[in-house]
Amino acid sequence: GREQDALVTTALFAVVVRRIWKWNLLATTALVLPMLFVDLLFWSSNVVKLLDAGWVPALIALAACFTMHCYHWGREQERRTAARTAASQLDSLTQAPSTAEGVRALLAHVSSVPGLLMALRAHESIGVLRTPSLAVFLTPYEWRVPPSLGTLAVTLGCLPGTIVLLTVKFESSIPFVLPEERTTFDPLDAAVGAYRIVLHVGYAEACSLARVVPLALARAAAEHAADFPALLPLLELSPRSDKGSGPLGLAGEEEKEEEDSEDMLDSDGEKEAQESTGNVSFVLSRLTYSDVGGHSWFTRLRIKLYQLMVTNARKPMRFFGLPADRTIEINTVRFL
Repeated sequence: GREQDALVTTALFAVVVRRIWKWNLLATTALVLPMLFVDLLFWSSNVVKLLDAGWVPALIALAACFTMHCYHWGREQERRTAARTAASQLDSLTQAPSTAEGVRALLAHVSSVPGLLMALRAHESIGVLRTPSLAVFLTPYEWRVPPSLGTLAVTLGCLPGTIVLLTVKFESSIPFVLPEERTTFDPLDAAVGAYRIVLHVGYAEACSLARVVPLALARAAAEHAADFPALLPLLELSPRSDKGSGPLGLAGEEEKEEEDSEDMLDSDGEKEAQESTGNVSFVLSRLTYSDVGGHSWFTRLRIKLYQLMVTNARKPMRFFGLPADRTIEINTVRFL
């Protein structure tokens, strides 16, 4: 009822005072404690209603809170596991492998950007196959190399000539991101065809990126293709129709993108971009979670519930607006 709403509002207000306003603990307590005391008086007078069918909404609320806890716990476990793996690989990077077998072994478990660059540089000297194509690998963290890249290299025995690591970063303190600040481009090592693009999205912006991701990739290519011609295939992602208003306040940006592309590229560049049409692929990592054993029944329950939520979540290919005929989804087992 209203008593519970007032109690939760007071608790959230205390969080805002401490974390956003940066008040000290004493000042926060002096401000919040009187309000909390009054709210507790009203709330305690209604506790007896739990025995008279009041437990039903309380049980529903508890189930919802547990579901949100499991999702947050699962995401945090993923981040910690990826961070530990990347840190372990960084500690073990002493010298570049000198054989093709060593390169494949490094690529099979590559999880950090320095490890990837070391493997790609060794590719150049050893002569491991690189195909004349461009692949965009989606990764949740800009410092992490997705497991799909290593799986693709080991399974097929080759890698695309141009590798773009794409991270979509949801800003927790910025409601709307300006168009000119939408992407951050980092040429990790153009000599081995490794690039990184970070797409910034505000917390108050639309929940669908079906049109934003291809447009952002095309814009990054248009801005940097003069210095890095390997990014030219990304220009084909620029929309050629449907120039109305779109999500995230990007109305009219498709026309601007086409003008920028035409001004930047000469006739040879346009010809090369047209010849490379269809050479852009997107690679997604689909994770299947498994119990490593030794966990309590509560942890096993959280793992199963998190796996259920991830399985039934909106598919990344639809959420990011990736073309179905150019998207590869690689399944990887993640142990929690």
